[in-house]
Amino acid sequence: MHHQMVAFEVMNLSMLSKQDWSNCVLELSLVADIIVVATRVAVALAQGNWYIVETGRKDGYFSSITEAEKNLPPPTISVSNAIRLFGSKGLSANDFVLLLGGGHTVGAIHCSKFLDRLYNYQNTGRADPSMNSATLTSFRQRCKGVLEIDQRIASDVQTKSTVSRLAYSGDFATQFGYAMINLGRVGVLTQGPVRRNCRRNN
Repeated sequence: MHHQMVAFEVMNLSMLSKQDWSNCVLELSLVADIIVVATRVAVALAQGNWYIVETGRKDGYFSSITEAEKNLPPPTISVSNAIRLFGSKGLSANDFVLLLGGGHTVGAIHCSKFLDRLYNYQNTGRADPSMNSATLTSFRQRCKGVLEIDQRIASDVQTKSTVSRLAYSGDFATQFGYAMINLGRVGVLTQGPVRRNCRRNN
């Protein structure tokens, strides 16, 4: 996230005083493209592969966290529903496994996202029975855990063969890059503004 904020500041063209915008052709969107470019940098910093980034997006007129969250799968989503959600965006089941597996290996999960698995799974007053006692004790002591959907993709009939193949093929990083390219094509705007300032409309 820090690197994304730096990218926003560096690319915020409004900070270039007295710029003659009438003679300036902007080919890189300050919001949509920069997020994608900064994400690639973050992946590389996390020891991932450097992959191609397609640019040329237009920016939207407004941003809404409520609208964004509608497209984010909850940690308790089933594999079938997750595949359908990704499919509605033009992404395959293979993309889903790669993006979930790659994206969730970076950073840390907030306790609130998996506490129910440790103490009150599905309101039973007990821990998730799919975790063995040693794992459960470790997670409780450190307040760390695995999201339910992350565990499910390794055992669900629709995804377990993909997980197994990626675990032993040695090309996960390359395949993850391809999936990120596909993700970068979701919801691309080809009509609209190119913001001169990341924080507001022109």
